[in-house]
Amino acid sequence: MKAIFLHILVVFGIGGLFATAPVVSNVSAVQRTDGSKTVDIYYDVYDAENDTVFVSFKISPDEGVSFETDWHYMPTESCVSGDFYQVIPGTNKHIVWNVGNEPVPFDGNQFVIKVIAQDRHFPTPVGNSVLVQGGAFLMGTTLGFLREGPRHQVTVSSFIISRYEVTQAEWLAAMGTNPSSHTGNLSYPVENISWFDAVIYCNQKSTLDILTPCYTIADTIVTCNWAANGYRLPSEAEWEYAARGGNQGLWFVYSGSDNPMEVAFYYGNSNQETKPVGLLMPNELGLYDMSGNVAEWVWNRYEDYTDAPQINPIGPETGSHRVNRGGSARLQRPSSRCTYRYYGSPSLPSAYIGFRPVRNTP
Repeated sequence: MKAIFLHILVVFGIGGLFATAPVVSNVSAVQRTDGSKTVDIYYDVYDAENDTVFVSFKISPDEGVSFETDWHYMPTESCVSGDFYQVIPGTNKHIVWNVGNEPVPFDGNQFVIKVIAQDRHFPTPVGNSVLVQGGAFLMGTTLGFLREGPRHQVTVSSFIISRYEVTQAEWLAAMGTNPSSHTGNLSYPVENISWFDAVIYCNQKSTLDILTPCYTIADTIVTCNWAANGYRLPSEAEWEYAARGGNQGLWFVYSGSDNPMEVAFYYGNSNQETKPVGLLMPNELGLYDMSGNVAEWVWNRYEDYTDAPQINPIGPETGSHRVNRGGSARLQRPSSRCTYRYYGSPSLPSAYIGFRPVRNTP
């Protein structure tokens, strides 16, 4: 048995989700020398309200690069004890990690550990919408995933987005029918709709709410009045910015967590069936199901990224495919990452694609 199997190169903490987020400090990690393959992790955590916080950690084999991908490792819950998960703030907190019982071999390798504290105090819901304050962010990834690079700076203006994917109940109220394949609960997200169906719904919903419709639709030609106050599909940049938590974002792999089980219904936990909206944790903005459940149509036609900075990009004016984001209950968990992109014919519906509308701020 190797006495030294794990080298902690860097250990650091990040805060929680909102302005009064908990703060992690004085983190250290030491492997025991008794041959037990146990690591002791110590840290301090402060919270302004002194509320119970949620503490976890993740492990990267590549000096932290994989913290923003699906390649990092989350510890197995049964291998962790001590001040882990629900923790009362204080000093000299202690996590015991029994690495020898992990299903993944760690012998002889070097790893970076990141300790994370979250307060998980989400914004008080006001209706079904969330104000997303505008800002700049790095869109895409540097890690070579198909269609997801190069990473580039994007600035988006403030907008209002639906807290949930459009439900079958909402679609039925506006359109009079329910096209969905997964039925039995009107709180399921609507699906089996095309991109064209989604923009028609946005116009109909705008009319019902006495707002100015955004779209002019002439057969298969759709133009958008970006100044109108009605409902529309988000641009791809607006969608990713919101999925990442906007200016509250902590750069999680999935929308609201590095653990997809907490925030996404995907192939591994859904039995390939969609679920009622809002069952899992929301992200930093209080948005549900941005990862998984159903993928979501966005406005943009598909195009490859470039590395040029952009402001409020809306994609090319021509192209035969429209983008959808977020992954679904049918797809494996990497498809639920915030940066994952796919596309399809705007005229073809899918039992695993829905949408959520946005509006301009007043």
